[in-house]
Amino acid sequence: MKKVSEEFKKKLEKVTKNSTTMVASQITMDIMGKKGEKVEEKFIPYEEYIDELFNKKRAVALQLVTPMPKMRTDIGNSVLHSIYEEIRDSLTLGMFPSAIMHSILLLEYAMRIKVYEERQKTDPNANWKGVASLKIRQLTTPLSNAGVITKEEKNDLDNFNDKTRNPYMHINIYELTKDVKLDATSVDIVKEEIKLMKNLPVTDKPFLWFAGKKKYDAMNVLPIMEMCVGYVNKIFDK
Repeated sequence: MKKVSEEFKKKLEKVTKNSTTMVASQITMDIMGKKGEKVEEKFIPYEEYIDELFNKKRAVALQLVTPMPKMRTDIGNSVLHSIYEEIRDSLTLGMFPSAIMHSILLLEYAMRIKVYEERQKTDPNANWKGVASLKIRQLTTPLSNAGVITKEEKNDLDNFNDKTRNPYMHINIYELTKDVKLDATSVDIVKEEIKLMKNLPVTDKPFLWFAGKKKYDAMNVLPIMEMCVGYVNKIFDK
């Protein structure tokens, strides 16, 4: 098989010099190997990997954690405070999926606590088992009936349950990335063609869903945290 031309190599190097990720099928990898452009894996010693990772995380940690919403300190529940610490640690380290999922868990668990407390007001024998497995949508009606949240807030939380909570908890990558667009470089190594694509929808390109998910996480981590912590603070006002 004919090797890659030097002109194409220069063009490819120019457009990909700042790239951090390459996505290729095994067929493409095989063709690259036959053309003398074999991609080799390099094992990085764990000590070197950890040093590089921590240096990268430390460089932006303060910038990431500073805007984190504050949870009220008078709730008096160790589980909620422990989850909040997990959110803070995840955000500080740039682990956005973890920060988002723990934010959802924080809200859902706080809602369970509040429903349990409301039930105990009319039934002193009510036990935790009755709320232990309830999800956000199952908790909004009793909270609304008890006057803890308004009808508008109930609708807001139900919408959050369906469009954010469920896709995350069920790992529905398609749903999360359906409106995400990316800039990408397409390379046809056989035809030696390079295409720069702007605002590329990832919906019909499953091989880009991982990148779309990363962009979604980065864009939505703070809004989701603010909503979840905000509602936790509010429901304990009642």
